[in-house]
Amino acid sequence: MKKAGLVERVAQQAKIRKAAAQRAIEALVDAVNDALRTDGKVIIAGLGVLKLKTTKERKARNPKTGEQVIVPPRKKVVFKPNSALKAMIKSL
Repeated sequence: MKKAGLVERVAQQAKIRKAAAQRAIEALVDAVNDALRTDGKVIIAGLGVLKLKTTKERKARNPKTGEQVIVPPRKKVVFKPNSALKAMIKSL
């Protein structure tokens, strides 16, 4: 589902206008981004946990040349679903 579909679905379920739903979704995204930037972790009840994780430096191989390269450490976002979401997905 794309953002436009999400906006439409939120507007229908919350019985609000699409413009208000879009502002709410954009505010949620901004809040999650800010929380990850400052706290490194966001817990959303009924959904799961978004967590900022730093990967270690590692060795890799360039598949084209076969040359060994060092991949520097980086930060990434990891999502861990809660048990209710896991159960819903398992029942599909």
